[in-house]
Amino acid sequence: MLPLESYRTVSFHALHGSPSRLCLYELYRLAHLRCPSLAIQPWVKTLSDLHGKSFLPYSIHRFSKCFDVYLDILRAVDHCVNKALERDAPDWHLKNCCPACTLMLPRLATPRPRVDSTSQL
Repeated sequence: MLPLESYRTVSFHALHGSPSRLCLYELYRLAHLRCPSLAIQPWVKTLSDLHGKSFLPYSIHRFSKCFDVYLDILRAVDHCVNKALERDAPDWHLKNCCPACTLMLPRLATPRPRVDSTSQL
């Protein structure tokens, strides 16, 4: 759990008209990956409460637009990195996979579970 002061270092000004820091969007991205049902409105309301500002309905739209731009930046950076490392070829994954990881073993007989005196349910 981050202390309250570290939350305050995350700039909230994008929702109120000033530039913000990217770590706010990364924090939301990671939280949304862990909990896909996390919506933008409760997130923006929480940030408003943390910063002692009143909730403004247009803040949700601003946050959503800024978050979309942030995700576009991440995708563009990933694309540039993959291109620089020559990972954009269609057969790159095939050439760089581990043969042992792709080996399919014949299906072995699965042991049937048994209950004996040492088993605990």
